[in-house]
Amino acid sequence: MMKNLAMFLIVGFGLLKVADKDASVLRLKPSVPLAHSVPRTLFEEDGRLVIAYPAVDKQSGSRKLRISLFNPKDGSEVKGRFYDAPVEDSTQSSSVLLASKDNRALYYVNLKGAPIILMIDANSLDLLGRSETKYFGTNDYLPHAEITTQQELVLVAGSQVPGQAVHIVSVDASDVSKKVADFTVPAKPGWGTQYKLTSDGKAIWVGGGKHWRKTRLSDGQLEGTIDAVNDIHELLPIPSGVIGLTDLAQAGFLQSFSDDGHQLQTKAMNGCGFVSGRIAPNPGYGVAVCESTGTSEWTFGKRGSGRAIVFNVPSLNTVGTVSVSQRDKGYSPAIWITEKDILVSESDSQGSVRVWHLAR
Repeated sequence: MMKNLAMFLIVGFGLLKVADKDASVLRLKPSVPLAHSVPRTLFEEDGRLVIAYPAVDKQSGSRKLRISLFNPKDGSEVKGRFYDAPVEDSTQSSSVLLASKDNRALYYVNLKGAPIILMIDANSLDLLGRSETKYFGTNDYLPHAEITTQQELVLVAGSQVPGQAVHIVSVDASDVSKKVADFTVPAKPGWGTQYKLTSDGKAIWVGGGKHWRKTRLSDGQLEGTIDAVNDIHELLPIPSGVIGLTDLAQAGFLQSFSDDGHQLQTKAMNGCGFVSGRIAPNPGYGVAVCESTGTSEWTFGKRGSGRAIVFNVPSLNTVGTVSVSQRDKGYSPAIWITEKDILVSESDSQGSVRVWHLAR
């Protein structure tokens, strides 16, 4: 059995809260204060927490992108650097922070407005590469970086061009200024408009509701079909298939599917719907945010309190739960697995980041 919350850390100026009498508390101390925006977070392979956020560079007096590394054992900032890159104050930021497959590089990507892709050394934070190429046009919507493979950083956007469903662009994982591929996935009647690449980037799931189809990108061959028990509002790719998230006003479901779409497991959550999720880079666990939705006359449609549900991927069994604050919709907590515990990092619109250590 997993113990209750074992550690709670906070970045910023919010109040520290102890989850139980045995919890120890650390305060992370960034050398540059966080602004009121949602920081992007991920864990490096040694468990260090990476935070990307807009901040004021005192030397220039201007707002810039800052990326910092924190030691999860004592909460200290290991190092941090400023980068000349467009930054946003909005809690609906389109920026994404990803790690390379070998964990040697970080990618900061923001394709909204003036596009920017930065490739950064994961240890030294030195800038390794930069691209400001505009790959998506007015007929593309919600462009973002979705996955990294051994060779590529994959960018995707929905397409409004008749007959096209998804626009995919790949850049070289070792040289982000070099485009590797640029193509569209054709739309077919009844497919739906939602999509998600498989974890290896070789196929794509397209659909909506209970029905999804998996197509191989190299030749368009159909590789799988999902006919789910419950509607799926978001897919989380895993090496062996996908996990579907269901977001209803007062109920949520986790549903796992095999590589060809066969339904394997289903777990229900009462009182909240699953709005976003993330799978740990080192497999075995995932985290999904479950939020309640108001149904009364005064609260109808409004999002209420949220919980981050840590679950075992094969069984979908819950192994821990932590509270989450107001976030931009769709952005999920980061998760990392060590031999002894599970790290979960969650950021909110007030510019704070909380990290929990849960014993395995």
